[in-house]
Amino acid sequence: MERGRATRDELVEIAERIVAVDSDTDFYTHLFETNTVRPAAVSVFYHPPEHLKGASVAELVDFILSYRPIAL
Repeated sequence: MERGRATRDELVEIAERIVAVDSDTDFYTHLFETNTVRPAAVSVFYHPPEHLKGASVAELVDFILSYRPIAL
């Protein structure tokens, strides 16, 4: 991972480690959350929107990355 935000491919790799659920899951969850702007981004892997049920990890990462916060 270069300085700054993780790339899409790196986020997909991190997400795959999250859904594998092992002793390092907390670390990868923190890493993923700090590299995305969507609130509670990791929850999408466990509770995807109806239209993404059965989607691949990469498709879920793309959905998470498509989030744009609303400027107030």
